[in-house]
Amino acid sequence: MLVSVPIFLSDSVVDTKVEIQIRTIAMDFWASLEHKIYYKFEGNAPEYISHDLRECAEIVTELDAKMLSLNEAILQAKAQQKESIWRAFPVLFSSIAFGVILFYFAVLSLPGWATKNWLPTLFANSLDIPMSQAGPMSTITIAFSSFLGVIIGGVMSDKWVKVNLRGRVYTSAIGLALTIPSLVLLGTSHNIVGVVSAGLLFGIGYGMFDTNNMPILCQFVSSKYRATAYGIMNMTGVVFGAIVTQLLGKLKDGGMDLGVSFACMGAIVAVAVLLQLVFLKPKTDNME
Repeated sequence: MLVSVPIFLSDSVVDTKVEIQIRTIAMDFWASLEHKIYYKFEGNAPEYISHDLRECAEIVTELDAKMLSLNEAILQAKAQQKESIWRAFPVLFSSIAFGVILFYFAVLSLPGWATKNWLPTLFANSLDIPMSQAGPMSTITIAFSSFLGVIIGGVMSDKWVKVNLRGRVYTSAIGLALTIPSLVLLGTSHNIVGVVSAGLLFGIGYGMFDTNNMPILCQFVSSKYRATAYGIMNMTGVVFGAIVTQLLGKLKDGGMDLGVSFACMGAIVAVAVLLQLVFLKPKTDNME
């Protein structure tokens, strides 16, 4: 690049042309070495040195191009990281599959939180026993059966998906379906065999459903947005859990039988099972 620079002398200003060279570090290293070589040999460097110098020039050109490409890739990756925080929401909520997953997760949060918060009271009312007995009985029943359901659902899902990509969806749907009669039995049974059996059935079904939530999410949501998706699911579940806990309390205070409330939740779960089977058709077991 040639520019004109004013040179201020004692009695005048002289515009002087100068050359500006813009170099990369690699270019500057090569140019400095080239200048030393030709200065030492007064422009008559041996051919092998000139040849090696030309090869170095080609290497420097390739290196600069590679470094430029690498720098652009880094800038692009940073830009994608910044965008992904906000991009996750439109991507997730434009997906019908994620909407269905979020819906049935929220729906089963209703009986899930209801059993956590109200099952001891339901046991006490249905069996006419004190809370000191109903509390441990209901808690042990649900805890044991849920653990059993997690084991059954996990093994079944992992084997089924090897022969059918919908294996995880089917396993979860079976778990959801098991909770429907169990909720009806919890609401209508008034003997220890019926109530405990219903609790065991609900726990197994819930465990089968719960252990497949993340695997199913992996089939439909990219790993780039998976943590955000699961966070939304958990937040939604907690919100629905808080709502149903308060609602059941108000209904009970208003005179409605707690068992009827549990039985009614079975109908909502049935809708969730139907949507799950109709809309969730994965094409891979782990979406990248």
